[in-house]
Amino acid sequence: MLMTISSNSYESLPAGLYRGTFASVEADETSKGKAWKWKFHVNDPKASGKTVCEFSDAEGPPTLRNKTGRFLQALAGKALAEGTGINPDDYVGKSYLLVIEPKPDKPGETRLSTFSAI
Repeated sequence: MLMTISSNSYESLPAGLYRGTFASVEADETSKGKAWKWKFHVNDPKASGKTVCEFSDAEGPPTLRNKTGRFLQALAGKALAEGTGINPDDYVGKSYLLVIEPKPDKPGETRLSTFSAI
């Protein structure tokens, strides 16, 4: 489930489009193994002050077909060729349109499906 950080508790962010700024990507450990945790601060009036987090697999390298590779391309705002290096820190503070969608296999839960530079 896509969770947003609010004070000391988590709450779900409803499906929709939100404006946000990229905050970080950091290594994390989930029940499924090593992951990258992507964070965006929401600056949209309908959810201002919340932080959106989404995970992508960190067990393998980013590719043009996996979620980590797709998120790196979204950060850069362009398609990337194989062998291209991207430093996520270069994009901290940049604005993005966040696409929050319902999880198809878990009614009532949402996730960050993608984002686009604005």
